[in-house]
Amino acid sequence: MTIESELDAELKDAMKTGDTRRRDVIRQVRSEIQVKTSDADFSDGLETISIGR
Repeated sequence: MTIESELDAELKDAMKTGDTRRRDVIRQVRSEIQVKTSDADFSDGLETISIGR
């Protein structure tokens, strides 16, 4: 299972259970991943992304 699919599953669960904090954090993480992967010098897989640094 990829990181993206795990995040998707967690997001769906958070939405079903009404866990707004977890939902918001997952959305922020997905947003950060999207920003990092859209960088011009991105060449590694998602496993090497360091979020918040």
